[in-house]
Amino acid sequence: MNICILGMQWGDEGKGKITDIISKDSDITVRFCGGANAGHTIYKGGEKIVAHILPSSILNNKVCVLGNSMVIHFPSLIKEINHLRSAWGIDIELYISDKAHVVLDVYKELDKIIDKTNKIGTTHKGIGPAYTFKSKRIGIQTGYLDKPNILYKSLNQINQDLKLYSLCIDIEKSMEYFGQISRMFNICDITEILSKSNNIVIEGSQGVMLDIDNGTYPYVTSCNTGISGAIAGTGLSHKKIDRIIGVVKSYTTRVGNGPFPTEIFSEIANNIREKGAEYGATTGRPRRIGWLDLDQVKKCVYSNGVDIINLTKLDVLSDIQPIKIKINDRYRSLDGFPGISSITEFKELPKNAVKCIQAIEDYLKIPIKYIGTGVDTTIFR
Repeated sequence: MNICILGMQWGDEGKGKITDIISKDSDITVRFCGGANAGHTIYKGGEKIVAHILPSSILNNKVCVLGNSMVIHFPSLIKEINHLRSAWGIDIELYISDKAHVVLDVYKELDKIIDKTNKIGTTHKGIGPAYTFKSKRIGIQTGYLDKPNILYKSLNQINQDLKLYSLCIDIEKSMEYFGQISRMFNICDITEILSKSNNIVIEGSQGVMLDIDNGTYPYVTSCNTGISGAIAGTGLSHKKIDRIIGVVKSYTTRVGNGPFPTEIFSEIANNIREKGAEYGATTGRPRRIGWLDLDQVKKCVYSNGVDIINLTKLDVLSDIQPIKIKINDRYRSLDGFPGISSITEFKELPKNAVKCIQAIEDYLKIPIKYIGTGVDTTIFR
């Protein structure tokens, strides 16, 4: 079965955890978009591991694929791979799409310059500039890295644009470096690899509300983070995706600027932030906190054809009185419940926790099959 995992909010929903769980029974995990701006957190023996570029199946030593729509900063990727090997003894079988694009070091500086004017609140990882040059059709595909003539032309074209910002690429050093990179990695047409398996996990990056076409534009990321992005980023037909899991956090968070209708500014927000460790896995920035906006989630569920829900971090809401959720543009108050950390059986949940789950399920009309009750515990229904 080919399963796609998508975030139904503004990212940070907990996709890494469910990807880790589901991928234990898969052959391949492919991440289809984004780059080092995303941080997917998983745990091994209580220790936190953050995958910034690699798929969240790394603990399972599965085949990992970086998809067509990704933008890759190779120094960061190498650092991530080396850390996994030295700190955790993890070696992966990695394939990189020849259609993915390269993030140059200079893009990070360009990102900072542009963000001073636009005030989007980006991660300054060079993601936006990489997608910008891709859209201008002068970007560097990874498939160019072993083609010196094409690579030189692209670097030269990008340099012409960078002059507007008083920035410059050292073309000679870049040519030498990327020649080495082309020999270090298996860069190929990933469609051939994926078409040989019917047991694939497709991992999304960020959340649907950050999708450049369907999110809260202009406060979005630079790519398609929903099901359309999954199709483009893997090269698979929509008919090959058997199940779509929508990941929904029990409350809402957002990083950076942009609208946030259910944002909380009271001490409750601080409590949730600390209890849920709501700080960016990539930037360390404190996340904005709000109540669960089911009107927003319902639109994301509908537009992406979600089959089942993974409700995460329900334990973070324990001992909050009352709990609020937004339904039909109004807040509904639910009675709070005592601590549920480490509960692994649905029947062991307090009555009010069950009522909260049922209220969400009833409104979305989608079954909630996975419920997060701690960093390394999940209830399977």
